[in-house]
Amino acid sequence: MFHSLKRPSAMLCLALTTIAIAGCGDDEPGKIARNAGEVVANIALQESNDVVGVAAQPEAEEFAESAEPDLCYGSLGCLPVHEKQEAKSVAVRMAAAESNTAELRKFFPGGSKQTTHLFSPSEAALKEAAGIVAANAALERAPADLLILAGELYLDGEYLMQDFKHAIALGERAWLADRQLASALLASIYLRMGDLNNTYLWSVRCIGECRSSPYMVHQSTLLEVLDPAVILSIQESAADRIILRVRPSSHMR
Repeated sequence: MFHSLKRPSAMLCLALTTIAIAGCGDDEPGKIARNAGEVVANIALQESNDVVGVAAQPEAEEFAESAEPDLCYGSLGCLPVHEKQEAKSVAVRMAAAESNTAELRKFFPGGSKQTTHLFSPSEAALKEAAGIVAANAALERAPADLLILAGELYLDGEYLMQDFKHAIALGERAWLADRQLASALLASIYLRMGDLNNTYLWSVRCIGECRSSPYMVHQSTLLEVLDPAVILSIQESAADRIILRVRPSSHMR
């Protein structure tokens, strides 16, 4: 997809320069030619054996912000530094089209605004990828991890229009598919809505791997504000996996 001209390596340039300088005072031109051929052949062989390939070192002033290696992604291969942003834009679209949640998490980490830098995908690419994620999550057999990611995108409202109703529906589908991580998403949604009863329902269910989610809601504050009788009732409901909602808090926003 991408094409670039490969500049001579620094090693090759240095070798040729050294040979040229040596030749100025050498009385054996045949020997110089043989040495030149050997040096060039050895460097060419070394570079041809380099499977990954390293882009020519850019000028320090032009790319002072980046110390990253070339980007490698699937069929794209490894790309020069100046093509990284475009390549990452392609990569996030490809990951979305393939519903590759592990790869998508590199671009949509969740819990906070996407951190951007010189080589991040473009805003247009991220929005397009988010739209593809949402469309794939709407399919009947969408994987649970994709449902959770789509729910997070709807909750955050950065690359998709914020929609709590859609986010809740996706989270509930993931929960019913036995994905524990969905409880963190649902607790966070209800907290944003100001429904502390359902926030507590899902925060109680957030155990194990769920505790590492950036969307996890700590129960300590909830326990301070909820009525003890309500707390006991919600804990009883939380034990029944089929119960998806309890009576909302009376002071919802």
